Amino acid sequence: MGTPDGRRLAMKKKILEIGSGCAAGGIACVLGGGASLVYLTDIPDAVSLLEQTITLNRGAYEGNSLRSRALTMGKSIDESGHAWARDAEFDAILFCDIMYSDMMVKLTTETLNRIVPYVEGEKKTEIWICFVDRSCDGDPVPLQALKEAGFDCVRKRNLREYPCMKGILNQDEYYYLEDVDIWLWELQRTGPGRVRDIR
Repeated sequence: MGTPDGRRLAMKKKILEIGSGCAAGGIACVLGGGASLVYLTDIPDAVSLLEQTITLNRGAYEGNSLRSRALTMGKSIDESGHAWARDAEFDAILFCDIMYSDMMVKLTTETLNRIVPYVEGEKKTEIWICFVDRSCDGDPVPLQALKEAGFDCVRKRNLREYPCMKGILNQDEYYYLEDVDIWLWELQRTGPGRVRDIR
């Protein structure tokens, strides 16, 4: 996010990160990208960890631009807290490396369908998905599933090509990323679509 391209994506935007985990993606949107507000979300049991992360990083950013809230993927709108996210009118929604299994692909598409309903003519929410492609062979299953659900990829970039990534990927602890592609997909809702049935 600290690149000109990253700032183009995030600058002054209101962003929702889903499945934040350690919240590296959401924090990068604020610190490097200049986002005005980022909501970090995860399952209810993880919210206290998100709040600790916000506290630890408080000196690095201004104001109240990082916030945390519970949001459970794949549950109904009433059970999950998706309603507030749907009604908050975020400029962008961010997912970082959570589509690592068929079930997580299904949960991602279900959650997007609830939070970004298809309404023809309305402003399009940007969707950013960072995906580690371990197959490196054409469009991976998650991108196909997102298209079926009504979300088309308008731009995709391999993050390995960015100079700032080379220093990270050369570190010994990231040896497992040596033979994979790391994509940033930009998607928009283009139709009603359907969620693929995963058994």
